[in-house]
Amino acid sequence: MAITDGLITLDDARASLGWAATNTANNSDLERYIEAATPVIENITGPLIVRQLSFAFNGGVEQIVLPVPFTSVVSVTENGSAVTDYVADADKGIITAGTTTAPDVFEPGVDNIVVTVSVGSATVPANVKLAARELVRFWWQQGRQANIPAFGEAPESGSVPMGFAVPKRVYELLEPNKRVAGFA
Repeated sequence: MAITDGLITLDDARASLGWAATNTANNSDLERYIEAATPVIENITGPLIVRQLSFAFNGGVEQIVLPVPFTSVVSVTENGSAVTDYVADADKGIITAGTTTAPDVFEPGVDNIVVTVSVGSATVPANVKLAARELVRFWWQQGRQANIPAFGEAPESGSVPMGFAVPKRVYELLEPNKRVAGFA
């Protein structure tokens, strides 16, 4: 398996675990951890890997607010037909029907407006790479520990509290890049 959507390289992950570059025995497992860490971190920060995303919206509105900021608009369609009269504000993730001098409304309908945008960045910030390294290291080490009850107690059952799989250190590293909560 080769890493296709990873915020760090296999060498970065090996280094975070203190392994030599020649230690390749667990490469495929480690690659899975790297690929699994990417969507978890992007859930906190928003999209970081360069790719295109499509979203469907109900029409009959002047503005569409995408759930993520974007770098560019690839296409906007109403009922399958291309739309060219719109104004995009990539930083805010907003697409407005019409032009700045002649505002308009997107055609009414259910999920009839499809917007495809490019997201991500060509460079991943150093703090995000470090957070990804820490998350992979944490998961790897947790996965290698035995589940032994403390001092003869019965093992706990039930759900794991939210956030357990992402240590506080990772959240702290991602703080400068955290996605700002929006509203509808």
